[in-house]
Amino acid sequence: MKLLITTKESSEENEEPNVKYIMSNEIGAPANHLITLYAMRWRVETFFRDIKQNLGFGGCELRHTAGASGDWHLLMLAYNLLKLGTAHSALGTILA
Repeated sequence: MKLLITTKESSEENEEPNVKYIMSNEIGAPANHLITLYAMRWRVETFFRDIKQNLGFGGCELRHTAGASGDWHLLMLAYNLLKLGTAHSALGTILA
């Protein structure tokens, strides 16, 4: 296993550096590749966290493919509309 420890330096002197620990089984992978993969995966993780906590899909279990497909399409549409709405609003500016 390969452990990568990254820090994001802050422009403010008082702020603590943001430390991330990334564990990978790709021992030969360069650090920048692992960071890129982590950033891509982080979007997926936040998507699932948001839909479960904020859109009420925490206990959602579908057993049929057609129902799951329809629900996922509606869910992704709702999620993207919410993200787009906050990105172009005063609340989005505050959250960023």
